[in-house]
This record gives sequence, C-alpha cells and structure tokens, in this order.
Amino acid sequence: HDGVVGPDTGQVSALGGITDGEVVGSLHAVGSGSGVTSPLDEGLGSLDLGLVAVIKHAEAPDAAAQFGVGAILSGEAGQMFSSRLLYGAQQAASAHNYAMQYIENGETADDQWEKIAARNLAGLLLTSSSLPPEGMNIPYVNIDVNAGNHIYSDDFTGGGLIAEHLFSRGHRKVVIISNLSFTSPRIRGFCAYLNSCGLPEKEIKIFPIPPSGIFNPLALWQEIRRTAPETTGIFCSSDAIAMQLIFQLKEIGIECPRDISICGYGNMPLVNFLHPVTSVDQFTENLGYSACCKLIEIIEKRNSDPLPLQLLTPVKLINPNATAGQVADRRHHLP
Repeated sequence: HDGVVGPDTGQVSALGGITDGEVVGSLHAVGSGSGVTSPLDEGLGSLDLGLVAVIKHAEAPDAAAQFGVGAILSGEAGQMFSSRLLYGAQQAASAHNYAMQYIENGETADDQWEKIAARNLAGLLLTSSSLPPEGMNIPYVNIDVNAGNHIYSDDFTGGGLIAEHLFSRGHRKVVIISNLSFTSPRIRGFCAYLNSCGLPEKEIKIFPIPPSGIFNPLALWQEIRRTAPETTGIFCSSDAIAMQLIFQLKEIGIECPRDISICGYGNMPLVNFLHPVTSVDQFTENLGYSACCKLIEIIEKRNSDPLPLQLLTPVKLINPNATAGQVADRRHHLP
C-alpha cells in the first residue's frame, strides 16, 4: 500500500521458512506521492519501536492545528496489522485534507507524552498505547485497547465464528495457541461458543507463546501431541502463528487440513499469498479509516456519537475450506 512499510525479505523468509529468493519482488514499500513518510526511511528499523504519525491541514502547513496517530508495533504480525491500520487512517486523512508523517516514539511513557504535548497536536489515534495522561486535554481514539474513546473489530464474535466453524466440522478436541491474554475478546469468544455447545472450558487447552508471536512450532507441536494427543483442531490467535505452524508441520509430513485443522485470525494478505488460511477478516484498513474519521469528527466537534466513544466493527469468516476441514482420521498416527 502507498506509504506503508511491509516486512523485508529476511523477515518473510524467517517467518515462512522459505528462502530470500522466493520472496524477492513480492514485498516492497511504496512511498512516493502518498503523503506518508516510511518509518524505516527515518532510521526506525526496530519492529518494537512505537511510532506516532503527525497530521496537519494540507492547505496550511504551518498551522497550529495538527493531529497525530500512534502505533505501538510488536513483531512481524503487529507491524503488518498496524501498517494496514495506518494505511486506512491515511486514506481518511487525505479525504479530509489532512497529511500524515511519522515520528519516533521510543522514549519512556513520560517522555512520550511530553514530546507529543510539545507539538501542539489537535488529536491522537492510538494503537496498543496508554491513554493520554490526565491534564493533557487532547482528543483521541483508541484502536486495540478497550479504554476511553475506542473503536475496534468485534473480536468476541470473531472468536465465536472460528469455534462455530470447527464445531460444525465435527471437531470436539480443540486447542488454542495464543500470544494474547487469556481474557482477550477473540479467546473469550472462542471458548464461550464451545461452552454454549456443551464443551467444558477445562477441555479447551491453551498453549501460550511469547507476545511477539515468535515461537518454536515443532517443539509446541510435540507438546500438543504429548499433552493433548486427541487434538483435531487448532485455533491460532493470528494468521502469522498459524502459518508458522502449518509450514513446520508440512516439513514433517503433516498436511493441513488433511491431517489437522488449523485456523488463524486477521486475514493477513501476506499469509494468504504464501498459504491460504481459514481466518477472520477484521477489515483492518476500514477499521483505521473509520477510527480516523471519528477522530476528525471529535476534533472538529462534529461527532454525533456520545463520548466516551465505544464502537465495534463487524468481522467475517474467510477461507472456510482452506485449513479447517472435517475431523482427520490420522490423528493417532501423526508424528
């Protein structure tokens, strides 16, 4: 997308278990004419840096009225998700005659807000960030955290859609691989649906992995086979996690969905380019677009929704047959 930085070939090859040569040409950043400055062009190469984008009225470059977009990125999956959010936000900003650029946000929390306050911003769009401190009177919309003014995809329903799909295919022995909190909406939604179908929560085993989403798929698979050998379906809390597992299992002769059903979450384009995955589309770019529009309404005092803003956007199950098939008969013979 225009102005959005994707992962480089090394990151993709490490994530997907393929060579750099196989991904050359499939990933690139397009920055010209977009109004967005690449954070990597500014020397912000770390995936764990927080980024803030500053927006100002295009027709008045020196105007005091500006508005910033914050995005805390964590690992490959977080970078892709936030990049798509910011792409949607940038489209909304352009439509309202605003321009966008990035600034570094790698300091402590106090320094972060001091830097933002010094810029005399008109508002903030936040992802995975703390809220502005008390006394900092600045409009904001939070994407990702259920606090203050927030707008986010209906992940509780999304988790339920994955559970419903697996259950409808005959899966009763399912596990979760998650880099999220056990109380995250998509995990709660998944468990709630299965509970409503009579599957006790204690029978839904959760295998936690680091928040970065980077893990040893083979070691985790061996742990699943050791502690939950009857497993026929796996719900991964992101498409990136699902892809790592699918590729690793393929190397040891386990095909998905022939032998095991694996679902992801997020409908990441890169993942579906390499291997389509049964997933939930959060319509991430539209989410960023909607959040930015709501923030501009608040800034310009045109908002019709009561504050604090609390909105959920719909989600959709995609690729139902890609990696979530009927219950496999070979599970007892799998390595």
